[in-house]
Amino acid sequence: MRHHHRLPRPQRAGRTWRQAWASIDVRCDAVSSRVLTLNLELAGTAPAASLCAVATGEPVWLTWRSLVGEWTPATMPTVHVCENPTVVEAAADTLGTRCPPVVCTDGIASGAALARIFHRVAGGDLGRVQSGVVG
Repeated sequence: MRHHHRLPRPQRAGRTWRQAWASIDVRCDAVSSRVLTLNLELAGTAPAASLCAVATGEPVWLTWRSLVGEWTPATMPTVHVCENPTVVEAAADTLGTRCPPVVCTDGIASGAALARIFHRVAGGDLGRVQSGVVG
């Protein structure tokens, strides 16, 4: 497919592969690309805003699909970033609702993490990002 459509070889799955598949009318799902969050306050009409609002203090998986639509950070906090879901679980167990906002990439950041969450950070919408120990 890549050769037939003269597409560059993507370094990993993600946006380029989705574009390649879409170019031959193959629809990719919007639920397997996900990001784990804890106490991330979002405002707006995107389903992710409602999911985060009802699960304060609990880890929440947000999918690409749930992040489609209008949303903005409800506040401008420091957002802690980690790659291991166990860190988020420990933060929820230890700090619960007192934990600062955490975004977990679950290894290599997915499209949901990169395109939907971190582009807001790059644009300054989420305040400051801190990686490392939470709390």
